[in-house]
Amino acid sequence: EIASANVVVLVYDVNRNSTFLNIKRHWLPLIRDDIEGPSKPIVLVGNKLDLQPKFQMRRYSAMTQRYAPILKSFKMVDACVECSCKNLFNIQEVFYYARKAVIYPVKPLYDLDGRKISMRQDFQRALRRCFRIFDRDRDNLWCNAELRKFQSMIFDTNLQDADIDGVHKVLSQKEGDNIKGTESGKGRALTLDGFLCLNRIFLERNLDETSWLVLRALNYKVKSPDEFDELELETPQKIFELKSKRDTSIELTQSGISFFDNLFTQFDSKEKGILTSADIRRVFDICPKEYRKLIPVISSLTSSYD
Repeated sequence: EIASANVVVLVYDVNRNSTFLNIKRHWLPLIRDDIEGPSKPIVLVGNKLDLQPKFQMRRYSAMTQRYAPILKSFKMVDACVECSCKNLFNIQEVFYYARKAVIYPVKPLYDLDGRKISMRQDFQRALRRCFRIFDRDRDNLWCNAELRKFQSMIFDTNLQDADIDGVHKVLSQKEGDNIKGTESGKGRALTLDGFLCLNRIFLERNLDETSWLVLRALNYKVKSPDEFDELELETPQKIFELKSKRDTSIELTQSGISFFDNLFTQFDSKEKGILTSADIRRVFDICPKEYRKLIPVISSLTSSYD
C-alpha cells in the first residue's frame, strides 16, 4: 500500500511518546529505506491534541524543537501537523498538506531551519532565469510594464497601478536593495533581489503554489521521483529536431543574431566588447547543470583579458 501511494500520512499519539519514537525508529526508516519504488512525501500528524491542556495554544517553539531533527534526518517529510480527530481541530489542514505535498512539493523550493526559510539554489536559479526572460529592455530592472507582462503571462491576471504600488511598498520595507528608481526618473522598478524577496514572502505565507505556477509556466518540474528535492528544466523535444538536409546549412536568423548581440551587451561589464570569466559565469548561471559545465571551457578562452 505504501509503495503504491502518492503521499503517506503518518499518525502518532501526542500523549504517548512511545508512538512518536516508533515513527522515528520504525516507520520513517521503513518508508525511506525498505519500500521499493520512488520516495514518498510524508505528512507527520500528531493526533489527540484535545487531551493536551490548552491544545489550541501550543507553542510554535515547542513544535519546532520536536520536529526539527526529523525534518533534518528524513528529507521526505513534507509537513508536520498536530490535530484532534475528536474535535475536528486541524483536520482540514492535514488533508490540505497531504494534497499539497503531491501537487506543490516544498522540498525543491526551500529548506527550513526553525522559522528561517532558505531558498534552494536550483529554485533561485529558476527565478533568476524568469527575471531575465521578462527583463525585455535588459536593464536588470522590472519596470511596471514588465511586471504587468509577467503577471499576465504567468497568472493570467492584470495588475493595476494600486497593485504595483502595494508590491513596491511591501518590498521597500524589507531588507535589501529591492526597489530602485528608473533611469528616466519616472517611477520605481523591481530589482532581481526584490523579485527573490517577493518569492520568499510567498513561501513564508505558505503560498508554495504561487511559486510552482511560475516554475511550471517556465517548464520546470521535479527532477525525478527519486530526486524529489531537485528541479529540472524540461526542454521541449522540438528544440532538437532542427536538421539540415544534404547540401544545406543552418544559420541564425536576424532575430537570433539580435538576441545574442543584446545578451553580449548586457553582460559586457567593462563595456570593451569582451566578456570576462565573471561575465560568462553570469550568462550561464541560469542554465541547467549540463550547460554550466561549459563555463570553465569558455572562460579559458578569455582568461588573458581578466
